[in-house]
Amino acid sequence: MTRANCRRLLTDLFYDGLSGLLMSVAVQLLAAPNHIVAGGVSGVATLINYLYGLPIATISLLFNLPLMLWGYRELGRGFILSTLRTLAVHALIMDGLFARMPFLFYRGESMLAAIFGGVFLGMSLAIVFYRGGSTGGSDILTRIIKKHWPHFSLGAIMLALDALVVAAATVIYGDIEAAMYAYIMIGMSTLVLDAMILGFDKRTFAFIMTNRPQEITDYITGELERSATLIEGRGAYTGKPVDVLLCAVSSAEFYRLKARVAQIDPAAFVIVTEAGQIFGEGFKHIHAQH
Repeated sequence: MTRANCRRLLTDLFYDGLSGLLMSVAVQLLAAPNHIVAGGVSGVATLINYLYGLPIATISLLFNLPLMLWGYRELGRGFILSTLRTLAVHALIMDGLFARMPFLFYRGESMLAAIFGGVFLGMSLAIVFYRGGSTGGSDILTRIIKKHWPHFSLGAIMLALDALVVAAATVIYGDIEAAMYAYIMIGMSTLVLDAMILGFDKRTFAFIMTNRPQEITDYITGELERSATLIEGRGAYTGKPVDVLLCAVSSAEFYRLKARVAQIDPAAFVIVTEAGQIFGEGFKHIHAQH
């Protein structure tokens, strides 16, 4: 193994360990003691732990083995081996360490357990996904289904799989509130995951169609100290030429830009959208993943 590969492996193991710690807090310390499932294979493992007392992460790993064998040909050797490594590290931390410390288990307000469990779960998943890895389970199943039936929505597939697990939890726990808290935890984890993956500094992207492009450009470059891209277009209905300004600004800057555009050209046509991330001059520096 080369020095670079060894460094990469150690880095991956570090992030797997950090993810495993957060996952253990979410599932072992907060969710499971309060009869809350997180969806997916880990949710199934949590139910089995409740019924038979078997270790959560180890059961999750065993359930993932046939999925990984199925996905080996579909998703590639590298992806499956990376997933196996992550699951093994998670099992070592959750079952080998946290499961042996029941005095840390939180048995209290279920709402707090669901909210904070979702926060820690989302952070754990974000670390794994940012490194290009996977926690297996429904993620593998979703990728395989999407590959064979690309017209299915990823979100719809994940929602359907989680709904099955939550429905099973409602029956096993005999408590409809178990489903409510489960969806709170799943929703919170999704919010945190999106925030960490997309970044907390979402920006606004504006398309400005105007007959007075130079004045608006001067304001953007002079007052806002941003740049813009000017495209020459033509109206599909009128057939007349029109200038289109493309500009990325912060949310606070957009409201200033909007007011100024209204003053310069009240007839301007503006389309606004949210940009999850922007890299380049004036924003984040683009860099390769290490």
